[in-house]
Amino acid sequence: MQNHFIPKFYLKRWATNGKVVEFSRPNPKSSEVKPHSKPPRGTGYGEDIYTFKGLPEAKRHLIEDVFFKPLDSKAADALVLMETRSNAWTVPIRKAWCLFLLSLITRHPQDIEAFKFVYNRDFLKASEGDREDYLKAKGPNDPPTVEEYFRQFDTDVIGNLAMNNIPKLVMHERAVASLMNMHWSVCTPPPNGYFFTSDRPTIRTFLGRPESHWIVPIGPRRLFVAAEQQSCGEAIHQAIYGQGWKEVNRRVVRQAVLYGYAENDRHLPFFQKHLAKATRPSSMMSFVPSPKDAPPLDRIP
Repeated sequence: MQNHFIPKFYLKRWATNGKVVEFSRPNPKSSEVKPHSKPPRGTGYGEDIYTFKGLPEAKRHLIEDVFFKPLDSKAADALVLMETRSNAWTVPIRKAWCLFLLSLITRHPQDIEAFKFVYNRDFLKASEGDREDYLKAKGPNDPPTVEEYFRQFDTDVIGNLAMNNIPKLVMHERAVASLMNMHWSVCTPPPNGYFFTSDRPTIRTFLGRPESHWIVPIGPRRLFVAAEQQSCGEAIHQAIYGQGWKEVNRRVVRQAVLYGYAENDRHLPFFQKHLAKATRPSSMMSFVPSPKDAPPLDRIP
């Protein structure tokens, strides 16, 4: 199954005649960046990124079918409200946009693989409490130690347990609450300005601080701004309408992992200079729960 880590509804804001220009380095051994014109469905995806391995077909794609598809559908509705400057917000739609923002830092293939690696490593660790509980519960045919018991688990099984926590990461209670309570606004660049996007489009700070803010381009002429303090949001608007829009583009393109996007290919020199030059891991790792707290395998929290 194709899993879009950059949803089609989001990318199509940069489409001209149904296509968006993807900038990438097709040859990893070369520094050359090349533009390719593609429909939004033809980029920003991977095969079976969120798939449960070894489960029946009905359960293999639960995360995509039960979680990401409904989330993206509601987030698309939220984006329309922002584009039309509508006041017809509901709590579910506002929450869906928060979840979409959090999903952008958790659903990239690079982050999924890093999460699986850490989860697998930590799964095999045993605390003193694990050892005591195991000795109380183990049967006569069970391994003598909890460490040996954990090592019986197949890598795919542990990977599936990790994958089942992806919705839990996106729905991080404190992060959602912080974003929900921030001051939201949409700002535009000056007449000669425009925004690019990438597969890591969010510029963010730590949540829950007076200076906290998250911004993400939502179109060539629109930037979503969430700020803890209204004065901070106003300062961002002022900066963007000056020369700040250029810095947004630099940061969004430099922190890309694989792809940058624009309306046309005339911006190739900019992407050649900046694409994926400051890539850094997602902050999703700060949300990682203990493997021992994993919910049941076939349950979406």
